[in-house]
Amino acid sequence: MNDETYQFKKHFTVEEANALIPHVLSVFERIHALGADLSKHRVVLESLHANAPGNGGSKDNSEIIALSETITTLMTGLEAKGILIKDVEAGLIDFPHIRDEHEVMLCWRLGERRVEFWHELDAGFRGRQPL
Repeated sequence: MNDETYQFKKHFTVEEANALIPHVLSVFERIHALGADLSKHRVVLESLHANAPGNGGSKDNSEIIALSETITTLMTGLEAKGILIKDVEAGLIDFPHIRDEHEVMLCWRLGERRVEFWHELDAGFRGRQPL
């Protein structure tokens, strides 16, 4: 099999994926913190919209947009490295990987110390197998 038959352009070794875990962890911690702030603003904004329809924008609305854009930028930064974000809340990501000349995913979840599992492209988290 050659590179032209693979679905993904970037493939990680286990060592490369593990080297990125500290960065991924810090990005997910930041995303989760921003998400908590976003939730607080949404509650206030929903209340404002319910009580004063058509009153235009608000400081909370601007902050929601800024928080959302920051979260998007952080996620895009991971994806630009070739990392696939599967579930932000669970901190679940995949790294495309070549195993025995076959394209699979290295799988990591928030709370795990390092990448220790892989799965077939169509298997997902439930199909995880130990390395």
